[in-house]
Amino acid sequence: TKRNHYGKIIPRSAHGLRHLEKKTNGESEIVEAILSIYDEIMDARLSLRKISLSAEDVQDFSEEKVGQIALFDYLREKNEAEQSDKGKNTATEGLQRDKLKKDKARDASLQVMQKYGRNSILKAYQYIEGSRGRERNRQIGGHSSGE
Repeated sequence: TKRNHYGKIIPRSAHGLRHLEKKTNGESEIVEAILSIYDEIMDARLSLRKISLSAEDVQDFSEEKVGQIALFDYLREKNEAEQSDKGKNTATEGLQRDKLKKDKARDASLQVMQKYGRNSILKAYQYIEGSRGRERNRQIGGHSSGE
């Protein structure tokens, strides 16, 4: 705990950091990393007031990484990958198909939202009375956009 500028005792801020093992655009890996940080640092007795996220070394997914390859490192990694992939091929192919399906679905929903607006695809909870998602989608910077 610490004292704020009014002299009131408040809990200290919690911070967390997670490095992903490999570059990804898959939301499941990113959400999993965020939730693991949350589970690690969140005190269930306290209420959550603010969350800040940042991403570093963000690149266009289609860009290929250019660099020099060390021949012996490349051969060693290739051999290790071949040995570890024996028997895992069917599971890996299934995961790749699932990832491809999710990527296609995400791209399709983004195209629909770009063409018809952010309120064109909504989740069921955004139609519950009192929810503000649809209203916020019509605002610009928290102000009415005239729609």
